[in-house]
Amino acid sequence: MALKDLIDKIKKREKTPEELVEKLTEDYSKKVESGESNPENPIVKEIMRAINESANPNITARIMLQAVIDAEEMPDEVTKKLTHRITEDPNIANSAITKAVEESDSTVPDEIIDSLLRDKDAFSNDQRFLLIRSVDDEEIFKNNIKSEIERIYKSCKSKRDDQVVRSIKDLQELVRENSVDFDITSLAERVIARKMAENYYDDNRKSTMIYTFTEVIPYSKLWEDGIDDLVDKEFKKISAERGTKKDRFDKKEFRIHFISEFGRDIGRRCYSKEEPIIIPKSKQMEGISFDEETALINEIEKCFGKKLSAIKKRRISEQIHGKMNDSTREAIIMKALREALGNKDENDLENVVQEITEFFSVPSNIETTMQMKSLIKRLSTISSDRRTEIISLFNNALERKKVKDKSDVSTLTAPNNQEDGPGGNR
Repeated sequence: MALKDLIDKIKKREKTPEELVEKLTEDYSKKVESGESNPENPIVKEIMRAINESANPNITARIMLQAVIDAEEMPDEVTKKLTHRITEDPNIANSAITKAVEESDSTVPDEIIDSLLRDKDAFSNDQRFLLIRSVDDEEIFKNNIKSEIERIYKSCKSKRDDQVVRSIKDLQELVRENSVDFDITSLAERVIARKMAENYYDDNRKSTMIYTFTEVIPYSKLWEDGIDDLVDKEFKKISAERGTKKDRFDKKEFRIHFISEFGRDIGRRCYSKEEPIIIPKSKQMEGISFDEETALINEIEKCFGKKLSAIKKRRISEQIHGKMNDSTREAIIMKALREALGNKDENDLENVVQEITEFFSVPSNIETTMQMKSLIKRLSTISSDRRTEIISLFNNALERKKVKDKSDVSTLTAPNNQEDGPGGNR
């Protein structure tokens, strides 16, 4: 059957697009055998003609592209050129491509997806995410995630806080779905800092909310990573680009603003869960000024609706500056155990905590070291998906004790992906 007759029959719905693709695949093979240069070009031209002459180009484009993707003998070069021709055609929506990719039984080569995504404005956010989700190559996946974060960064001026947060959360979810070992925290922090700086620069706002952004990255991590420096840097960039606005952003005032909200968050969580007040440990926290410490404690106090005792305030201050008393240490260990072991009996937890607390409070020696090893081994028998995590927690604590008086005592081999022990630095 002649190609023209086949297209006419498709238009009359007497033949299917799959049959056309099958015929074009045969034609492609003949062109290759005859030594014709760029044999894919006439094939793509005929497919586009069939699409444009159909009653519904969008539906036909999706069906035809899906048929090309699923055709085993059709070369990738045809798929690549066809997808680009579709994106260039003003009469065809790009959703035809994303739907074809999503519904196809075969996998579209990552290089083709990557080339499509380089056209930054061709697809909507949802369409780009669908294409990125189909990528298998880890480097191509990471590069496109980075490109998406850069898009969010550049759009901060025109986006609301919640829109920026939603976009970052979508990317975080996309990374988790694809099980790729790729921490985008530092990239996300740069975007958050940019949006906060834009808020300060905006004549209608002149300040920024902080709580909204902690849906993406918690207060403790933002503070630990120096969010104040990041916002200061971004505000200076904006000022250099658009002109200086005096007395608009003050780094010291921002630190007080942030630490106050941080204190409010700590207070609310501890009060609602009836937990001891625990201050996340970091070098940044240890270095806060007297005014910042006062603001932090005052906000915590407000959440409890009454004045904190001098002893409680002193304990908070000690935590802030890197000191750890026994009761606070026990509270942290109890919390870590409760999270690690799930619905474990409270009495069992208290017994384990007592042993751990005693270990930390006694000077390092051979007897306490062996007791800790025994405890770790006992914990290793716990029937829990997270038992290796808790072994690692306490084994790290044991390693940090660095037994000097008995160098021939070796520590228990810890699992991979170790975490800091509850009594040590986080």
